[in-house]
Amino acid sequence: ASICGARRCAKHKLLYCKLHNMKRFIKQLHLQQEEKIVRIIHRSGWSFFGRYVFLLILLLGNLFFMVPLFYYGTWGVAIFVGIFAFIGLVILKILWSIYRNTLVVTTHHIIDVDKTKLFRRKIHKFSLDDIEKIKYIQKKFLQRAFHYGNIIFSIQGIGSALVLKHVSEPADLKDTIVA
Repeated sequence: ASICGARRCAKHKLLYCKLHNMKRFIKQLHLQQEEKIVRIIHRSGWSFFGRYVFLLILLLGNLFFMVPLFYYGTWGVAIFVGIFAFIGLVILKILWSIYRNTLVVTTHHIIDVDKTKLFRRKIHKFSLDDIEKIKYIQKKFLQRAFHYGNIIFSIQGIGSALVLKHVSEPADLKDTIVA
């Protein structure tokens, strides 16, 4: 156990330090001295429910046809391993999609952090005073059942609205920002 709740970092002799990674992330946001983070929002994992079902069917089908595939020798094994590799790549893409965009709500700003490429970020900062209207939409049954949806911000000085898709608990987020 450690102070920062991580596996290992230089200061706490741990491998991975969530606290220090968060501090580095906060420094990149250039917050004001009295500004505090209220909430950090990522895309909801439930928005990929259809892909989860597809991967489960693919995995079960691959396991079901494992013995017949192995009878084809090297080609059968290659197909079997290729399907597992494909499943792994799709899981990595899902994880990348979840953590690619981050919305940080602070006491004074809304900060949209968009990772456009592997090592490149775009950070857009909007003052809470510039927000004219906030609304959330939960269109589908799955969105209502698993409590995720889209949030639309109308911001002064921008011609179009800022739309955040597949956000967890959109009603709570709206109430947090309005309060």
